[in-house]
Amino acid sequence: MQSLIFAFVLLLAPALSEEFSYVDNGADWTGLCATGTSQSPIDIAGYSKVDSSDAYTPLAFTYLPVTTFTRDIEGHNYKLLGSFGTLSAADVDKTGNYTYAAMQFHFHAPSEHTLDGVEYALELHMVHALVASSAVNPLNLAVLSVLFEEGSENAFLSTVLSSNPTSIDLSSLLGSPTVDNYYMYKGSLTTPPCTEIVNWYIYGHVLTASAAQIKIFNDMWELNPEFAGGKGNNREVQKMNGRLLLHYDDLAATLSVLGLLLGLSVVA
Repeated sequence: MQSLIFAFVLLLAPALSEEFSYVDNGADWTGLCATGTSQSPIDIAGYSKVDSSDAYTPLAFTYLPVTTFTRDIEGHNYKLLGSFGTLSAADVDKTGNYTYAAMQFHFHAPSEHTLDGVEYALELHMVHALVASSAVNPLNLAVLSVLFEEGSENAFLSTVLSSNPTSIDLSSLLGSPTVDNYYMYKGSLTTPPCTEIVNWYIYGHVLTASAAQIKIFNDMWELNPEFAGGKGNNREVQKMNGRLLLHYDDLAATLSVLGLLLGLSVVA
């Protein structure tokens, strides 16, 4: 696992070292950020619905409580690094199931991805690296994204934002060892150098965070003039350029089957 972490750090080194700002929310970034054709984030719209009958599978994770981690409040983000567990997921093209190790998670406020044109207050990115024992996959990162809207206080965020958390457990955020409602597409890092090596999975349920919790993140950005006067650390949405965007929802499929069996009309 130590070597895996080292390889992951090397992989992201260019993104960590390159200077950039959010003054124009990424519109002024150069290189692949400007010329790439599979860039992230995107607006989650115009997707095709799939389920297990299409040979796709729920996301499966083994996240465990971690007591050894590092918090990094840097110029561009609020990040926690550690060995948080693993994620198993099929990619968009169904070439197989791959296993990824969760190495860090960080936040964007407001959200980078939008859902049917709606921007949310906060977005969490769980960044995973393909483990050596998994099959070869050119997209060797997987990012599980979670969107938050203002509402009830979120217990996971309370732990993350506390002054001295003793344990971090990603599973406490999602509540189940599997995710049967998510969107997926092939994309890129959302910060320079915007490398197009990411399988993106966006959690299908929008969670809530309190106004006070959201304010903590917004205040971080407002204190840094590079965040465009407090507009946030979110890159603008990118063009799809014909990429496949899928919505996996096995529960909706199950309800539809039950409806047919029971003679009911069910709208997914």
